[in-house]
Amino acid sequence: MLPLLFLVFLTLNSRGQVLADGSFKSTSKFLCAGDLFCSEESQSSFFETELLVKILERRNFSDDQRQYYELKKLSLCNDVTYAGFLLSNATADWPVSCLWTCLKNRSFYACAPAPPSYDIKDYILRKKWSKMLTEFRTRINCSKDQIEAAKEVKELNICRGRCVNLGVSSLSLWILTVSLIFSTLLLIGRDDWFGWFFYYASFTTLWYIFIYMIWKPF
Repeated sequence: MLPLLFLVFLTLNSRGQVLADGSFKSTSKFLCAGDLFCSEESQSSFFETELLVKILERRNFSDDQRQYYELKKLSLCNDVTYAGFLLSNATADWPVSCLWTCLKNRSFYACAPAPPSYDIKDYILRKKWSKMLTEFRTRINCSKDQIEAAKEVKELNICRGRCVNLGVSSLSLWILTVSLIFSTLLLIGRDDWFGWFFYYASFTTLWYIFIYMIWKPF
């Protein structure tokens, strides 16, 4: 019973909006990783960063402002999660996404708008994402080492909902499923209350696994 109640809760909290091009845009917070939740608030921050990038490209700041903008540039020159999109002229219909990639055995996560042409769960190949980061770092005059470091980044993963599968791997999921089926078959002939209770619990859990983990309707 508890798995079904949990499934209903997830369904009610999986709010979203289908855009004109068929892509999905989340209209509520969703978990990206750890304690990082993505929401529409990330859009305004992204657009502000786009304006900052234009200033850095043109070096349109006074000597008094140099230290401030150099610190901002340092942060952008080290980013591997969303910086590659900052030259793409993002619009308000870009859905906020959970973005993550790896560099030197470290994982990096961020919430930022991504082009709606990507699926709800998608990725950008390592070669393409590395090229986008290299172009971005070159445009804002990052150091040579920072530009070279962009070539070592892995593929960029893009997700707009249900980005964390409750810590259950595919192998563990199938082992659990097979175990439940086998246990149910052993107890299916029992007429006492324990047999019926276990049968009911196994049945509802299997439905939960099928709907939430395999069918993935939301």
